[in-house]
Amino acid sequence: MIYPGDTTNVVLSITRSDGTAPVTTVNPVVTIVRLVDHVVVINAVPMTLLAGTQAVWTFSWDTTGMNVGGYVAIRSEERRV
Repeated sequence: MIYPGDTTNVVLSITRSDGTAPVTTVNPVVTIVRLVDHVVVINAVPMTLLAGTQAVWTFSWDTTGMNVGGYVAIRSEERRV
């Protein structure tokens, strides 16, 4: 549930099970969809690498102007194993 004016942070850690970071060729992207009507409100925005890490990515979403309700964040990434 979000409320207009909040900032919601999406955090993605893509470390391997052994704790090492995979090589990423591009920044992961995030898409945010409103659940009630399946409308995409944020489309494929690149995430930012968290300073001091090798595999933790973030996206801060300012919800000003959004409707109160449920949303889902879908992320995608390209990586090499």
